[in-house]
Parts: sequence; C-alpha cells; structure tokens
Amino acid sequence: MNIRAKSFITALCGVILTVANVSAGTDMSKSLVTDVKPVASYDSNFDSMNWEAKLEWGGFHQFDQRYFQPAALNYFTANALMGLMLYSPTGPSILRGNTEFFFGLNGGGFSNGPGDYIAPGLMLGLQYNFVQPNSRWVPIVGVNAGFAFLDPALKPAYIGSTFNFTWSPYVGLRCFLNEKWSVQLTGNYNHMSNADTTSNNHGINGIGGMMGVSYFFK
Repeated sequence: MNIRAKSFITALCGVILTVANVSAGTDMSKSLVTDVKPVASYDSNFDSMNWEAKLEWGGFHQFDQRYFQPAALNYFTANALMGLMLYSPTGPSILRGNTEFFFGLNGGGFSNGPGDYIAPGLMLGLQYNFVQPNSRWVPIVGVNAGFAFLDPALKPAYIGSTFNFTWSPYVGLRCFLNEKWSVQLTGNYNHMSNADTTSNNHGINGIGGMMGVSYFFK
C-alpha cells in the first residue's frame, strides 16, 4: 500500500471517530436534560381565579373575664372554607402577593364554663398572601367574620342572645408540602357578641391560634 493510500485511510478513520464522539456527546446531553426534574411552581397556585379548599382548627382563651362571670372560658373552633384568588400575585419586593376571598362554615365548643357548643354558622374572610416566586413559605394576614349560635347556657353572664356575630383577625405562615398541598399556623384574636341587638351584650374575647391544611386547584 503506498503512502497516499495510508494517509487517506488514516484521515477517514479520524473523521469517523470524530463523528462518533460528537454523536455520543449529543446523546449524553439529551439524557442529562431528560433526567433533570422541573422546579416546583408553588406561586402558580395563587394565579387569578384559582381555588383553595381549607380545613382549620384551634383553641382560644377568654382574656377579659368579668367579675360576675364564673370562669374565663376556654373554647375551640373549626372552619371549613373555600378560597378564591381575586387576582394574580403582583407588587414590589417583599410586598408581592395577592388577595384571597373565603366563604364557608365555622363551629366549635367550650371546654369549661356553663356552655358546651358553638353551633355552625356562616363565615366570610379576606386574606393577603405574601407570595415570592417559587417559595414554599408564604406569610399571610387576614380576617374572618360571620355569625354563630352559642349555647343558651352562657346567658346572661357571657352573652345576651344565642345568635352572635363573630370576627377574627390573624397573622400566620403557610408552608407547601408539594405543589398542591400546604399547611399553616396562625395567631388569632376572636370576638363573639350580638352587636347590641339586645340590652345585654357582654360578649366573649379570646386569644389563641389555629392550624390548617389546604389543597389548591383550578
């Protein structure tokens, strides 16, 4: 075999090896890209017109016991709520977020004192979610308001009627467990009274906290 033939064969083998290496490298890159898992998008749950189903429960202690009341009441409440995102997250820096509207039912009971139950009533609420891009931690601030029916045994020392209005401002923190489920803890003030619809309107004021679990969907 002459020198020109050997050179041609050597060059041809070099080209074949180069193409093979490039092809192998391309396949490896595709494999690496395929294996990368997408980053969870928690903040997409707060897009406009998305929904949240939430169950929350907690306890309260009456902090303003009056001299004619036999005990400072301890009581618990539970809420079953549906939330609707009114608009997508917007705003500057740490204030970025959105407002959420809630509606549902609330109820509960007493662990001491003359009364036993808080019969279910309607509850409405507004909550501001401080949403940072792709953060699983979401600070919240809000207020719930509605009505409930309290055990008549609480009259007249604590309440003037079984029908009472209730409202509860709160601050807290939500943590996403995955893209659709989250848990939250809040610190709450709670007030129940009949808004002077009777001559007796002592009312009940409590301080406490609640925990909850939520599922998000469109």
